[in-house]
This record gives sequence, C-alpha cells and structure tokens, in this order.
Amino acid sequence: LAKSGQASKSWPSLAKRANLANLPNPAHLPKSTQPWFSSTPISSLSPEAPCYVAMLSSSLNRTSSDGVPRLGRRRQFVATFGTDFLPSTMPNGVEFHHLLWGLLQMKLYPTEPVACAIAAGRGEAPDEKTFRKWSKLFISAISLQSTSVILWENRLLGDPGNVAHITVDGDYEILEPHPFSTAWYSHKHKGPGLRYEVGVSIQKGYIVWTSGPYPCGRWPDIKIFREDLKHVLDDGEMVIADAGYRGETGTILTPITLAVDVDLRDAAGVHRARHETCNRRLKVWGCLKQKFRHDIPYHQDYFLAVAVIEQLRIEAGETLFETDVQWLL
Repeated sequence: LAKSGQASKSWPSLAKRANLANLPNPAHLPKSTQPWFSSTPISSLSPEAPCYVAMLSSSLNRTSSDGVPRLGRRRQFVATFGTDFLPSTMPNGVEFHHLLWGLLQMKLYPTEPVACAIAAGRGEAPDEKTFRKWSKLFISAISLQSTSVILWENRLLGDPGNVAHITVDGDYEILEPHPFSTAWYSHKHKGPGLRYEVGVSIQKGYIVWTSGPYPCGRWPDIKIFREDLKHVLDDGEMVIADAGYRGETGTILTPITLAVDVDLRDAAGVHRARHETCNRRLKVWGCLKQKFRHDIPYHQDYFLAVAVIEQLRIEAGETLFETDVQWLL
C-alpha cells in the first residue's frame, strides 16, 4: 500500500522490478528545487533553458529570428505531456526528452509503437526498449516524490477548527487479470478495476492522502477506510464522503447522516463536488482514464506520479474550484 507520508518502496526494488540498469537514483536528482519534480512552469524559465518541445513536430516548435528555440503553444504542450511544471536541470547522462517520454506515456498512454513515433518528431524514433526503459524510470521517480508532496498535515492548513478536514473517494479500470477472479469486479465500471482512497483537504483543496490500490470486488470503500485512514484521524476528527461509506457514523459524514440538517448536507455536497473535480483531473491522464494494460503493480506508480503532478499544479495556483463554506465548528 502507498499512503501519504510513508515510503512504500525503495529505489533498488523499483529498479530491479523494472529490470532497469545503470539508472540514476532519484535521491541523486538535483536539489535545486524541493521536491525534485518542481512547480516551476517551463514558461517562466530563461531563454537559455533547453527546448522542452524538441521531440514534438515542427508545428509545436517555434524559432526566434536569432535561431534560439523557444516554447511552443502551451495548450498543445500540456495536451501532449499533461503539465508544463518540469525540473530546470537533469542529472548527468539523462536528457530532458527522457522525462518527456515518461510524461507522454502517462498523459496519452499510447501503445509503444505509437509512442515512439510521437517521440521521434521529425527525427529518428527511439526503439521501443529504450522508450520503455526511460519512461518507466521517470514515472517511478515522480511517484516517489509523493512522500514529500502529498502531505497528511496539509489538511490542517487554513483550518478554522472544523471537525472534518477532508473528503474521500476514487477507483479506476484495468484489463481483466489472469486467472479470472471476481475479486477485481467493479460495479461502477462493470468490469475489473482497482480502487484507491484519495483525500482532498476542505480548506485548500490539496491532495493530502492516498491509499491503494485494492481490488474493487474485494475492497469496498468502507473497508478501505477502516483499514487505513480511520487509524490516522485525530480523536474526534471526521471526514466527508458519499453514501458508499455507510457504517461509520462516528467518523464519516455522509448524505444520510446529514439528512436532518439541510445546510450541512448542502455544504458537504459542495465539497464532494469539488472532490469529483479532483477525480476528473486525475482521470484526464490517459493512464488512469483508459483500461490499464501493463502489469498491475505498475498502476501504483502511474497513479502516484499523476497525483504528485496534480498536487503541484494545485499548489502553483491551478486550484480546484473555490468554496467559501466555513462550518462543522
């Protein structure tokens, strides 16, 4: 399991599992920004910075009159790579396009032949083995930043003393694992799926908690809550959730438990709606929107990497919609 604030795996085990050799340890990545995968948009970097869009077709690249490459249109860049928040430097032996391969794989989630064709731009396409090697490396490296980006204590930022500090929800589709088992079945997707528990802070709209993955059929929402999140809540602290979390009236505020108070029920509904906005942001990424084709253990890397990037975007000002509800005092 991967919980916020806890390192669920080490780099050596990741490298061994992915069969990657001679790759830089994320601990050795540049310390100029904290976390390594920074919240510095490429549009704010100096003209001398490397051209991040070199791997795109010429329609997304522009060259100034003095021949210096500059940033292409941001919308197309983000549509291809998911974000423009990138580190300004790379470790020795690592190129920026290697990072872009990982982002491309996460955002579009194409098959490897298609990914290599996109990565080629107007140049020579990388072979599938090379693309796979570097994309897996950077997806894993970004996912490891979750312990320094997705922080449980951030739920208290700006809190006026409310009883409830977060909302919780979330699950995703995968291809049918073999051998067949009903343990994977998701009633929501009418097929196999994985379930994660995601916590979003009420005051700031930050992603402050992740737990999972769990097979949907064997792990309903309330069971996941009782397994993990329930045990890290402070005494008297509660969370807001949908009706799928029935059975914990002392710690979970659902539409059913709030039915007698219309104002509180409506306020909780606003925050659940904002959580759905967070879910939508996560599922904009192809690796979480499409049925996951890779080995199931890698889904956690993809999920955490996306969560890290989206949390950095929120911190940088691309917030979820604002709410002015001050309640549950």
